[in-house]
Amino acid sequence: NGNGGRLAGELQARVAGLQRDFRYVLIDAPGCALNDDAIVLGQLSDAAILVIEAETTHRLAARKAKQDLEDAGVCLAGTVLNNRSYSVPKALYERL
Repeated sequence: NGNGGRLAGELQARVAGLQRDFRYVLIDAPGCALNDDAIVLGQLSDAAILVIEAETTHRLAARKAKQDLEDAGVCLAGTVLNNRSYSVPKALYERL
């Protein structure tokens, strides 16, 4: 609607304000395949963590998301595999 530049400036100012007020600011963004929000928010952040959904995210999609973030200049601090389901052996449970 022609307000993209103004909205981007407002978002940048809001994130900067949060960074001044808080020691850590965590932003949960939608997946990279859905839209460019994660890239824009990543560019405003010190670093990003790529969250991969186990049993759902295809390897090529994960690689593309990583590459898209890096191409946009987003500092990728690491990756988390989310919702991994595997059984823990009973002997390990007993040690806990």
